[in-house]
Amino acid sequence: MKILVPIAGPKPAEDKAEYVMNFAKMLGADVIALHIMREDDQKKGEQTLRIFEDAGVAEGVNVTSLLKKGGVVSSIAETAQEQGVDFVVIGANA
Repeated sequence: MKILVPIAGPKPAEDKAEYVMNFAKMLGADVIALHIMREDDQKKGEQTLRIFEDAGVAEGVNVTSLLKKGGVVSSIAETAQEQGVDFVVIGANA
């Protein structure tokens, strides 16, 4: 099973990584962490994905990190199809 998790930035990643990893571990799923760059800020994207990678290592969950540039909705849909995901976790940030 594969879970796709689009992540907006470092703060949302810190807030959600543990919850997502616990959920994935319970299901025996791999996590695909996706950060979509709205601007050319690759450093922020890499920092965001590293948080999920580290959480995956800590919980024994396989995490694949993807950094893409493009529209949010289209990038999520394309990635879900390309990766053959079973579940997409989408949250809102206030």
